[in-house]
Amino acid sequence: MINMKGLSDFSELEWAPALEEFSLAEGSVQEPEQLLPVLRNPSVRCVGGGFGSERKNHRFSTLRAESGKADHGRWAPFEYR
Repeated sequence: MINMKGLSDFSELEWAPALEEFSLAEGSVQEPEQLLPVLRNPSVRCVGGGFGSERKNHRFSTLRAESGKADHGRWAPFEYR
């Protein structure tokens, strides 16, 4: 997702069974904690986030590590199913 400045509620992504990879770019108006639903989704393997500040990016990296999800630098090769 890029430039989704108006998006503030990610709660439904916690229950998206087909979601395996997620990345938020240009998330300067969002807070890392807003992506907790994505991090709680058991189907998600890789998560990336760019929040526009070192403080927010570091906080997101910590949350991602605590969730056990891989970072966006480790994307699996695309496989059409």
